[in-house]
Amino acid sequence: MEKNILKDAASVYERIKEKRYMLCIKRKGEVKTLTIFFPIANFYHLVGLNKLKDIPIVQRKAKSIYKEILDEKITYQNIENSVYIDQIKDRLFYFQHIEKLLSVNSLYFKSLHGKFKGIEADFVLTTKIDDTEFVFLFFAKEVKDYLPCSFFNRNEQKEYTKEGTLWKIESIREISYR
Repeated sequence: MEKNILKDAASVYERIKEKRYMLCIKRKGEVKTLTIFFPIANFYHLVGLNKLKDIPIVQRKAKSIYKEILDEKITYQNIENSVYIDQIKDRLFYFQHIEKLLSVNSLYFKSLHGKFKGIEADFVLTTKIDDTEFVFLFFAKEVKDYLPCSFFNRNEQKEYTKEGTLWKIESIREISYR
């Protein structure tokens, strides 16, 4: 049986979903703290299921789809024949590294200023996965927390890290809910 990379991605998200993390960042003596939160509904967009417009089974409520993926009612085999699958296949594979971005070993915390390459985001976390591959996790502010709004991989970092302000990540820790 072929590996179900869709469930693998959901299983990784399951470990961070509905959790809040406090990031402490520093730049030129200035220290800021930010709170990030991972809602269940954001998984759908982060892995790119919204791009599979020709697959009706994933054109429903994001939370329901997420649960069905974990229960293996929706599997990679259900979506692999989409004409758009090439747009998300690498994203699904590299999603297993999302937790690596939640460490002080992330290479970059870049504060952005509004729209960036078509992504409405306030900041991006970036880390190197291997000799050639980088992953990027973008966040946008919503009320008091920053929520993940985009995730993808590229084989170079400069295009997505040359703009914005670079901050050093001092600490990242999980904080209690509410």
